[in-house]
Amino acid sequence: MENSCGKIWKLKSGKAQLGADGTLNVEVSGLVLDDESTGKYNGTPDGVDAVAAAVICDGSEAGQTEATPLSKGGDATIKAKLQMQAGCANPMVVLRERYEGKIDGWLAGTGK
Repeated sequence: MENSCGKIWKLKSGKAQLGADGTLNVEVSGLVLDDESTGKYNGTPDGVDAVAAAVICDGSEAGQTEATPLSKGGDATIKAKLQMQAGCANPMVVLRERYEGKIDGWLAGTGK
């Protein structure tokens, strides 16, 4: 799995639902920087303009959605259907950032 993006973020609320058929619904609200080192960008998504949801199975990425726009307030809704591998008993969903056109580090994730 990729590394975190390197800054501290906060999330007002979030919800992820993954169906057995690979249907994934993710809603995030208020995903913004919570890192004073970012100066005037603290409390904003800064240059992160979109997020993608990745499903992790047993430490390996099982699938990822296309990038979905992230509002200036840190809100996004993702609805997708992923091809899931058989035997993924403990899936985890992580949100990955799109920054400067590239999807890279993760910002938030579900717990077990």
